[in-house]
Amino acid sequence: MKLTAVAIAALSAAISFAGQNAAFITKPDKAKLVPEKAVSSLTLRPESHDKTVFYRITMQVKLKQPDDMVSRITCNGKKREWERVRTENTGWQKVCRYIAPGEKWSCTYNVKTRGNTFFVRNLKLEKLDENDLTANLLPPLENAGWHNAWGKKQAASRFEKSDESPFGEYVFTSEINKGTCYPAILSVPAVPGRTLLIEVWVKGEPDEIWMATLSNRGSKIFPVKKEWSRQEIRIKVKDNSVPAVAKIVFWKPKTDKALKITFGQVKASYEK
Repeated sequence: MKLTAVAIAALSAAISFAGQNAAFITKPDKAKLVPEKAVSSLTLRPESHDKTVFYRITMQVKLKQPDDMVSRITCNGKKREWERVRTENTGWQKVCRYIAPGEKWSCTYNVKTRGNTFFVRNLKLEKLDENDLTANLLPPLENAGWHNAWGKKQAASRFEKSDESPFGEYVFTSEINKGTCYPAILSVPAVPGRTLLIEVWVKGEPDEIWMATLSNRGSKIFPVKKEWSRQEIRIKVKDNSVPAVAKIVFWKPKTDKALKITFGQVKASYEK
């Protein structure tokens, strides 16, 4: 889908973090990228590139109209990975995106609906270190970038306010029928040989054994019950994989039943 871009020259910015600096170029530009100026697309690329580490882009965005925000990674001119972040309102929302080690990259953000625009503030580019990997890699539930995965037919899914959620005001519910997609969450770094700990508060109907998969790099089963329960899911990333960014997908293999699953909290971090 073609979006009208704001034509501006390149603006470079040095960002401080953990005693280091990372610099990147932003497009568009002719007016500064400031919270008072709405844009329809935003492209980031590093001024200098360390090919040995993971990067993280974080920022806050505010859309003029509720919409899906889409980000796409391009490596050496080839489009690779995309992410979609659902937005349920027009308030400020945290957006997080990881970049895998390796090739020269750029990252473009836009909104799904033609003509919609968004504001940006608190834009940061960071190299990840051991402390970052062993802390929670995901933003709060309502900002976590849920979408449907592994199927052509979309499943009914939604954020809801809940008085009985174990954490926070919102829960995320997905209703799966035969042939529909499964809920997936924002991608996280996939570090070969390391064990990723996924902590979830979850409930569902009926009681079933589900599976959490770090796409193409490992899976583990976990129980989903009718009442809230806290589950710890450990996935050891395959040693023969390369450092990458991979989606966490929750799914139920080989079932014809109608399923409902609700998440009250999801965290992901590497064990020390």
